[in-house]
Amino acid sequence: MQGAHVQVWYDEPAGPGVEVSTGPAGFASMPAPVGDPLRILVAVANFADCRRARRYDPPVGYNMSEIAKGGLSAENTCGQVAERTKPGELVLFARPSKWYEQLNKTPQ
Repeated sequence: MQGAHVQVWYDEPAGPGVEVSTGPAGFASMPAPVGDPLRILVAVANFADCRRARRYDPPVGYNMSEIAKGGLSAENTCGQVAERTKPGELVLFARPSKWYEQLNKTPQ
């Protein structure tokens, strides 16, 4: 999605994280991590996240070595889209939010 704001954390979701925005093609570059993280955690801020909501579960982390090796694609409950990941890519799916979904959204 063009213009999506994504919060990024390395290893643990501590603090506000780093916010990246997607460009015209829907891609965003993640900032270089400090140290050698094992996983990345992400949250979509201004669109509806297409991953299954897990209210009381810990955030889903994506293995950095798997992303570097062949790329990873997150869960997509919004539709059936075929995608091919490339090494170094993490693909997230999002859609525009409905007006009523914004009413109960808690700030990150």
